[in-house]
Amino acid sequence: MRITILYFLFLFLAYSSSFAQSQDLQGTYEGKFGQGKIVGIIKQNDDFIIGSLFQSHFIKYSFNGITENDTIKGDFFLNAHTKLSFHGVIRNQKLLLFLHQQSDSSNHFIPIFLDKTTTKTEVKLDDYFGKIQREYNPMLIGTWKLIKRTDLEGNDIKFDSFTFSMKKNGLFEYAEKLSSEKSTNYSKKLNNSQIGLDFKMKWYNLANKLYIGIEELYPLLEEPYYIEGNKLVITCPLGNGTIDTHIKKD
Repeated sequence: MRITILYFLFLFLAYSSSFAQSQDLQGTYEGKFGQGKIVGIIKQNDDFIIGSLFQSHFIKYSFNGITENDTIKGDFFLNAHTKLSFHGVIRNQKLLLFLHQQSDSSNHFIPIFLDKTTTKTEVKLDDYFGKIQREYNPMLIGTWKLIKRTDLEGNDIKFDSFTFSMKKNGLFEYAEKLSSEKSTNYSKKLNNSQIGLDFKMKWYNLANKLYIGIEELYPLLEEPYYIEGNKLVITCPLGNGTIDTHIKKD
């Protein structure tokens, strides 16, 4: 019932603001999502925005959308596999977002309340959730080539080989054109020249889990890995899951 009331309030505010001037959303935000606090950033170029929200060092949500006057709509990524649409209202440096969650019998609206605190577009998570030390395993640094792919049961899968590099500074780069699957799932990029924002893929590891992706746009993939001699074996969770074996080239 409470969510329904909030959603009708959203519709009223959206209608009443249809002739308002668009607002500058870029900055740092704090707020509430469910029972927990949340902190994040929004970057903006004209009417296009991207955002990242954190409930901890390891719980992250990403979204992107289009603003129109005092309203906003777009896609919200709960994780690397789950995308919801959302609508929102902008009011006096505050954002009220509604995530649309559909089931067979009804629609649900999940609210997120955000207050703009600064105009900075970076947030130090250690200040909110305590300090954590990201790892850059020196054995991962270098250039790797995919040489084998199987399903989770060990059955061989046809694949297009590709090469990538993990650098000391945390940057992740593909050395050649990707297959359509990898291009979509790993490095799906917006047209940076159009939106005026530049993104780079990054990597780090925590113990035996590898994190790769574009932090500003999508939650990073969490992939268990191990190294055996000059081979790197990564379990990819996308789709039905694959086990990829790579050989080191340098």
